[in-house]
Amino acid sequence: MMTVFDYQARIIERTAASLAYWLQMTAPDRVNWKPTVEGSAPTRSAIEQIQECIRVNRTFAAKLSGHEPDHGNAPAELTSEEAQQQLISSAKELAAVVRGLDEDSLSRDYTLSWGTLPGLILIELAVANMSYHGGQINLIQLLYGDEKFHVNPDFFNM
Repeated sequence: MMTVFDYQARIIERTAASLAYWLQMTAPDRVNWKPTVEGSAPTRSAIEQIQECIRVNRTFAAKLSGHEPDHGNAPAELTSEEAQQQLISSAKELAAVVRGLDEDSLSRDYTLSWGTLPGLILIELAVANMSYHGGQINLIQLLYGDEKFHVNPDFFNM
């Protein structure tokens, strides 16, 4: 029988797999590209967005398991392949923690550097963050002329 924790862990892993796939489908000369619009705020590259997702996943995994996150080991520069691997790894780490939670964890408050959130929101926010950045990476693809709708072929077999 699948628990709510198993289900949420599955969503975390599937969302990361889709995001990693979208990075893989980004043209190699565009993974570090930062599109700009005159007079607008600076944008982030696809790699920088993936790095944020890796950091968020690991931060939330640490917090949900009662530890402080270790941000000292994150490399400043990642290749596309390294970023994909670390994203999948970070999602698996978070999913393993989520699978081990109890129902009290959902309403327990967790303190982050920018605020306090209940566990339920922390878990959902990890997925929302990866989905949000997936959309940004898809926009980068559109901006350089890739109009194809990329669907991870493994999505239906996960």
